[in-house]
Amino acid sequence: MKPKVRRVQAIIKDYASIISTDGNVNDNELKEWLLLDDEIENKSTKNIEKLINEIKKSAGYLDRMELSSQRMSLYKQGLTDNEIADIQEVTPMAIYYWRKIRGLKSNYVKKRGRKKE
Repeated sequence: MKPKVRRVQAIIKDYASIISTDGNVNDNELKEWLLLDDEIENKSTKNIEKLINEIKKSAGYLDRMELSSQRMSLYKQGLTDNEIADIQEVTPMAIYYWRKIRGLKSNYVKKRGRKKE
C-alpha cells in the first residue's frame, strides 16, 4: 500500500474516532477541520466531500462496534433480550437477531409455577 493512501486512511480513522466520541460534529465543521489539516494535499471540494463520506462511514462502524461490545457485556451479565433492548433503546428483535448471528443462547429463564393438585 502506498504511503499516501496509508496517510489518508489514518486521517479518516482519526477523524472518525473524534466524531464517534463527540457525536455533535456536522459536515461544515468537519469540512473546516479538513481544510485546515496540513496532511491533506488535495483540498478540492469533491475530494473533501469524499473524505467526509468516508469519515462518516468509519464513524458509524466504530459506533456499531461499541454497541456490539456493550451488548456482549450485558449479555454476559445475564440480561435478557428485552432488558438489553431497553438499555440500548432498540427493539428486542434487534437484540434477538444480533444474538442469533453470533450463535448465542437466550438468557431468558422460564419461571415454573407450582403444579396444582
